[in-house]
Amino acid sequence: MKAVRIIGILLLSLGLLVGSVGEAFAKEGPPDTPPGQVNKTQEKANQAGKKSSFSGEVTGVGDGNITLVDKKQGEVIIILSDTAKYKVPGQTKGWGNLEDLTEALGGNLTALEGRKVAASVVDVSEALVGEAVRLTVFPVKGQPLHAHRTGTVTLFEPGDGGNITIEDVHGVSHNFSLTSETQYKPEEIGPDDIVAGESFVTVVTKGNPKVNIEAKAVVLHRHRYQEEQPTATPEPELLEGGNETQPTATPEPTAGGNETEPTATPEPTIGGNETEPT
Repeated sequence: MKAVRIIGILLLSLGLLVGSVGEAFAKEGPPDTPPGQVNKTQEKANQAGKKSSFSGEVTGVGDGNITLVDKKQGEVIIILSDTAKYKVPGQTKGWGNLEDLTEALGGNLTALEGRKVAASVVDVSEALVGEAVRLTVFPVKGQPLHAHRTGTVTLFEPGDGGNITIEDVHGVSHNFSLTSETQYKPEEIGPDDIVAGESFVTVVTKGNPKVNIEAKAVVLHRHRYQEEQPTATPEPELLEGGNETQPTATPEPTAGGNETEPTATPEPTIGGNETEPT
């Protein structure tokens, strides 16, 4: 009986202890995560809004996202959001929006495939999928930030939305669009100085002219332009009264066909005496 009584007391004490723990759990919530263990719920909450950086070559484009291979993380899928900022050095004016990026790539985001990019990304999941905050597209190796095409102007329609067509020395035509920001050089010239069929120019584009046909500047080569112009005959000056200035006439021979002779030296008089000058 004594043993049964002891067991009963122990069970009662255990029941009271379990009840106290349950009450405390209900009031204060679950206990802290034991050291060495990861709280998955807390980890996801910490990752929300956290920025991560990735860089590498784009291997796929589609459905509003790109896939790139990061050297450290491997394959990453980045969502191209409308709120993110994008930059293509030499082709966008600083940071632009998704529309600016598309325009810089020739109107098609698939041009990103094979290009190297660097991106700042948020809300990266365990599957390495996140949304872009900033994305920079690096220039193609060996491709200049600006390109040039030189030739004779065959068509010129200045102004915003206009275009210029030139023919190079090989007879190939190149067409470029003009905007209100297209510059004309040298500084003292303007669109009125460019004449189709006569002007020899260089068109400067932003990046690859096969992708971006917007003219950044049109440079008129004055020496070529002036060489094509005929030399004008100078107009004669007018004297007072409306008479033209005449060149000094060369003296004509005298009547009878004999030219005027210089005054002869006086001959000596008879008797051998020379006449003396007065």
